[in-house]
Amino acid sequence: IHMGAELDWEMFSWWKGNWNLGINQGYPTMGLGARFAFFNLDLAYYAEELGTDDFPSKSERLVMEMSLEF
Repeated sequence: IHMGAELDWEMFSWWKGNWNLGINQGYPTMGLGARFAFFNLDLAYYAEELGTDDFPSKSERLVMEMSLEF
């Protein structure tokens, strides 16, 4: 099961972004996206279950992506 919500915001046409919150496999997910002129920044955190029912194992990720748009 995965549930979440996203809130988009815009200050100007060249400055906008979004906030994300959710839950996936019982673990929280979070994210932030920001667009400032030609610069993009995305941050995300999520976790997922990798193990079996007898030996549960959680894999956590914190991801940052930066890019330039031309």
